Order: sequence, then structure tokens, then C-alpha cells
Amino acid sequence: MFHKSKRKTPPTQAELRQRVRRRMTLRGVLAFFVVLTMIRAAFMHRFENIFVCVLALILLALPSIIEKQLAIDIPPLMEGIIYCFIYAAEILGEINSFYTIIPGWDTMLHTINGFLVAAVGFCLVDLFNRSERFTFRLSPLFLALVAFCFSMTVGVLWEFFEFTCDQVMHTDMQKDYVVHEINSVSLNPDGLNTPIHVPIESVIVNGEDWTEEIDGYLDIGLIDTMKDLQVNCIGAIAFSVIGFFYVKRRGKGKVAAAFIPVVLNEPEDNDMPEKEKKDTIRKTCQRVFQALRIDVNQEFEVLYEFMEKLPDALKPGGRVAILTFHSGEDKLVKKALKAGYKEGIYSDYAKDVIRPSAKECTQNPRARSTKMRWAVRTEE
Repeated sequence: MFHKSKRKTPPTQAELRQRVRRRMTLRGVLAFFVVLTMIRAAFMHRFENIFVCVLALILLALPSIIEKQLAIDIPPLMEGIIYCFIYAAEILGEINSFYTIIPGWDTMLHTINGFLVAAVGFCLVDLFNRSERFTFRLSPLFLALVAFCFSMTVGVLWEFFEFTCDQVMHTDMQKDYVVHEINSVSLNPDGLNTPIHVPIESVIVNGEDWTEEIDGYLDIGLIDTMKDLQVNCIGAIAFSVIGFFYVKRRGKGKVAAAFIPVVLNEPEDNDMPEKEKKDTIRKTCQRVFQALRIDVNQEFEVLYEFMEKLPDALKPGGRVAILTFHSGEDKLVKKALKAGYKEGIYSDYAKDVIRPSAKECTQNPRARSTKMRWAVRTEE
């Protein structure tokens, strides 16, 4: 997918030090406010808020740990958004009740979450794709689909987590919505598959009239879950489109580049295990020798000529078996036999290649690369 010449240039040591100072300042300021919030929660005996603060501090430290373990540099914009997202979700949203005070706060964070998680999924596959130890050649569309599916999977798993917490710990992570009318086919008196719209005009809870308090039916979590997944989908699609064009243009996209980590130290050949290095050298030498032999002996040209003259050398009903020793020869033979079959030259041919048995390969190791195909000349 990516060529070496198109990779982003790793930042210099001076740039890295400047970035570290900048991100440490942002993370330090946010961590300071988290600690103040935790101290206030301790004085108020709000132990659940202390747990949230500890979780926020751990999450704030994760990007630096990941950078160190994977030897990558997360772009400043990406890391800054992650820090702000953690603070907005855990401290402002959960502890300061922004989820209920500010309309759309939850929607905004879920949209950003879909975007960020899609970026994470994209980065994970991209890092594998750029590694010398993997030979992935993923198309831009496939990589964008991976990022989208990764984001949606994490979004669904998070909704499972919210549902489990609400059921087990009696929280209210899946927020309630007030429904002012019911649309249901079950209420159709004729039993038809046509929904009946019934406005809710009165609400009775435990014998008390709650119409003035909630003015409708209280949906417990379902609408919140679907809305969260919808906006998560929007965020995932947004980054998937950006990632698609980033790969399509060979890494030249400026927007996506602000979210793609840079590998700081590519593995050197000296870091390769000795046995793996010897195997690599041996296989490379074999391929080079094979290419030189094919070119010097004009093997493909000879094989082309042979396949053209073969039908004239066979009597009607005659049979031929051809042995090849590498995929290039086999493809040429298969193509020629298939073309002859379509033209009526051969009445039948081997559609599947015939390989030597395990016993034969043991007795004759050179037979491992051998492939055989056959054909039958048409009766005249």
C-alpha cells in the first residue's frame, strides 16, 4: 500500500523535544484539574467520582506509554484531541454533569469518538502495512472499511458496557428519553401490519399522575443507544473517507496526516535473527539466479514456441503431459491449454494442476516445485 519513498519523514530530535514539552503542558494542566476534582470528591465522600478521576489519569497517560512501547510518534493534533476528549467525557461529562446540563454534549462526544476510534483502527493496520515484517498490500477502499468496522465494533462494545453497568451497578449510562407518542402495529384493531399512532396524554406511575413531570413515556436506554451508534457511524465515515484519500494519494493528505503516527525507528537488517537472515539471503539468491537463468536461456520464448507448435505434433486423440517447475511456466501452459480448448483444438485439459505426492517429495526433494498439466487432442 505504501512505498518507502512516500513515507512521512520522522521528526527530528529537536522537533520531538518541542512536541513533548507542548503535550506535557497540555496533559499536565488537564491532570492538575483532575487531581483538584479528585480532592474535592474526597472531601464530599463521592467515592464513585474518585474512581472516575483515577480512570481519567490512567487514560491521560496511555498515549505516552503507547508511543514508547511501539516506538512511534503520535501527531500533536491527534494527541491533543485525545487528551481533551478524555477530560470532556470523564470529568466534565460524568462528574460535572455536562451530559444532562448541556444539550448535545453526549452526541458531540460520541461523534468525536467514532472519528478517533476509526483513526486508531486505521493507524493499527497502517503500522502493520508499513512494517518490513508484514507484506500486506491493502487497497485504499479495504483499509477505509477496516477503519469504519473497527470504529463501529468499539461503539457497539461500549453500548454493551453501558447496558451491563446499568443492569449490574444500577447506573444510568444509557440516558432516558421522553417519548410523546407510540407507533405500534400491535395496537391496530384490524390486526394489519400498519402502525397506529397514539399520542401519550397522561402518565401514571405507581398510582400517581406524572403527566406534568415527564409529559410522556420514559424510554429506558433504547433511543439513546441508537442515537449514539448513529453519530458514532457519522464520525467513523468521516475519518474513513479521509483515510481513503490519504492512501489513494500515497500519504499526501494533510488532514489524515495529522492523525497518522510516524514510526521513529524502522527495524534494521542487523536486528534480524541470524537464521531468518540466512533464509532471506538464500531465497533472494535463488530468485536472482532463476531470473538470470530464464533470461539467458530464453525459457519463456522457447515455451511460447513449443505451445504454439504442440497441436501440430499431436495426432487426433493424442495426449500430452507437461511438467513445469515454477509458477511463471505453469501460468503460460495453463493459458495456452485453456485457449486451445476454447478453440476446439483440445477436447479436454487439466483444469487443476497435478502435484507430486508427499512420498515422492520425500524420495526426490526437487519434485516439490513440479506441476503437471495434461491435454487431449480433438478427434478429427
